[in-house]
Amino acid sequence: MMVHEKNVYVVFEDNTSLWWLRFLKRGFRHCKMYIKITQTAYLEINPMSNQMFIFLHIFEKRSEFLRVIHKSDYIRIKIRGAKLKCAPLGAFTCVEVVKRVLGIHNFFVFTPYQLYKFLSGCRKKVLTF
Repeated sequence: MMVHEKNVYVVFEDNTSLWWLRFLKRGFRHCKMYIKITQTAYLEINPMSNQMFIFLHIFEKRSEFLRVIHKSDYIRIKIRGAKLKCAPLGAFTCVEVVKRVLGIHNFFVFTPYQLYKFLSGCRKKVLTF
């Protein structure tokens, strides 16, 4: 499956299951993403510290999906192919996984809140690198 030109929802949560997440900004302690495959199918990629959760959600209506993410901050964007170059080294965190899927090669984005600010600063909501 090509992620090229797909709608992606990056969802930010206040997950505090790990003690060191309490140092991050409230509401932005974890991030995950949903890639829209069809009108009712969404691929969830949820990178956690102990495992990566990948699940295909099939909803009867789009409103059911919006009910899943409505209590969280989220950004809807479209992504295009990234430049063919090596991404900078980074710790394997939820932010790094989301950045790799989106093709973001910004070394200075390493917390969920920084990712939120970076994505919300993209005026067109279409990432092209």
